[in-house]
Amino acid sequence: MSIWEFSGQDSYYQLYDHFIGNTNCIHVILYNLEDNLQTQIQQCCFWLAFLQSRIPPVEPLGDQGKSHKPAYVILVGTHADSSNCRKISTGEFVSSQSAMLREKVGAKFEVVFSIHNQVLLVDGHAASSPALKALKTLVQDRKQQVIEGLPRVTQFLEQVLANLPEWKRSLNPFPAVTWEGFIQFIHDNVNPLAGDEHLKEVIQQLQLMGEVVYLKCEGEDLILLDPKWLCSTLCGYLLSQEFMETARVTGSYSLEDFQLALPEYHSKDILKVLEALGICIQCETESDTEYEFPCYNLLDRLDGLWDGEDARYMGGQYSGVVLKTGPHAEHLLSVMFPRIQIQLRRNMLHRYTGEPDLYQWLQGSKFCCGPLEGLVTLHQTQLGEEVEVKVRAPKDAKKECFFFLEEILGIIDQVLLEMSPGLPVDKYILSSEDLSSHKEAPHRWSPRDTMDLLHRDGWDGMLQGNNQHKDVSLNHLLCFKSEEVRNQLVRGCDLHVTSISTVTRQALCQLLDPVDPLGKDWCLLAVQMGLQDKVPKLDVASGSYSQTARLLDEWGNNTTSTVGALVDALRTLGREDAADVVLAGVSLYRIMQSENTEEHSTPASSGSTISR
Repeated sequence: MSIWEFSGQDSYYQLYDHFIGNTNCIHVILYNLEDNLQTQIQQCCFWLAFLQSRIPPVEPLGDQGKSHKPAYVILVGTHADSSNCRKISTGEFVSSQSAMLREKVGAKFEVVFSIHNQVLLVDGHAASSPALKALKTLVQDRKQQVIEGLPRVTQFLEQVLANLPEWKRSLNPFPAVTWEGFIQFIHDNVNPLAGDEHLKEVIQQLQLMGEVVYLKCEGEDLILLDPKWLCSTLCGYLLSQEFMETARVTGSYSLEDFQLALPEYHSKDILKVLEALGICIQCETESDTEYEFPCYNLLDRLDGLWDGEDARYMGGQYSGVVLKTGPHAEHLLSVMFPRIQIQLRRNMLHRYTGEPDLYQWLQGSKFCCGPLEGLVTLHQTQLGEEVEVKVRAPKDAKKECFFFLEEILGIIDQVLLEMSPGLPVDKYILSSEDLSSHKEAPHRWSPRDTMDLLHRDGWDGMLQGNNQHKDVSLNHLLCFKSEEVRNQLVRGCDLHVTSISTVTRQALCQLLDPVDPLGKDWCLLAVQMGLQDKVPKLDVASGSYSQTARLLDEWGNNTTSTVGALVDALRTLGREDAADVVLAGVSLYRIMQSENTEEHSTPASSGSTISR
């Protein structure tokens, strides 16, 4: 068994997506009992939301949307000896606050995780205390369950494990090899006849055991044979508060500069590892090769970057979107923002021809491609963090402006998918009129309200403003009044119900699986859908599988089962709450790919639309 400790220091969060996301392990969340109850709850909810964002639900969903493979979590309160906990005759610590914490945390996350039913209160100074013994027993029991679900340990794997220590020592101080180097070593030292499938299987098992870290690189993939060296010695130093305080405020290093910062290693080797981790990216300048580290960038935003007096954009096209997360996950946007900046740079270097330009500063980026300009910024508000995306173009560049916005949103979606695939993100639409007037706080419409109007009234539907904002049509706001753009879009409500994400399906199951006093649950929804004869079949194994999820699967066999039809059925049922979940959780539209849109449209792999 290997134990991985994840620091609570913010600068390290950007790495955790590489190591958290597997359910074949035990997650232990520690909180300090000396903190007040509200802080304890906030700390636990933050880490549970972090885990939820990294570990998306797996189909088939269980009762109330529980993942088929939920992560196992143990809550542990520390400093029991120096807090207000009471020690009873058995030597255990008890606290009424811990029971309240377990209840509140369970109410929000019980259907997401398998959370141990009791909070363990430990005194770290007493190695033989009942709580620590209970923790060891829990870990041992769970370990056996995890092992039973993993591929069996083969003689081949045991031979590879036996060779790892000596191999690591021989590679000191840089315990890394390419995939081809790994294959060669296995053939030379373990089994010359090992085939590709056996090699892939053994590397997956070594990763699950925490023995190696496999990094995908743009060139040859790397295998780190010493995870402790990678996480503690290398990244622990480079992302430490001490190093970051002395790092270059521009976030840019040449090979020679970085060699001076880390003289004990060859800079090219280390930078290749850091690129694979998404901490930096190589950039070619006119005179040299540089490496950009957005996490070190402390530059201020330059004045005039979004000049309202620029003649090119007078009467031009403006559009924008704000991305927000749910409760307890607001901080994750700042964790992801340096990776978004890395991806913006990569996109500019590899996708665009001509002379695109990207200027980046602390919590902000400006991306230009010819006359198209985009601004991506991270903001701290009273309600948490949000990422704002604004684009503008000359008056006649409607189609180009639309696809430029989609391109940037696709880049952000790609980072979200890599770092937080289980994180719901709402995308609010900004007023183009306010953006063109350069108002500091442009009016915004929620994805739920926008989708609802699009479903009811189509592209010509009018979003209501207020005393200071005029009503605006969806055709204007989303399609830039371009018939060509509009003809390439399929409304989200017209998509088949199978397009709904598992995260949204999970939220529906949480609402509709429990028995409703008035019968407004999955059963009556089945009647609404004309599937009353399927109810007995769907009710089989209730409590183990979600009836709502099975109902949606059954209904999805009909080609006319659309997202809009589901919303209508839920409203007829009187479940506006469930209808809101669907409206807020599906794409506003989907772009129909065609030959003449390929140049501008978002890569198909990103799945980007205004609302995920």
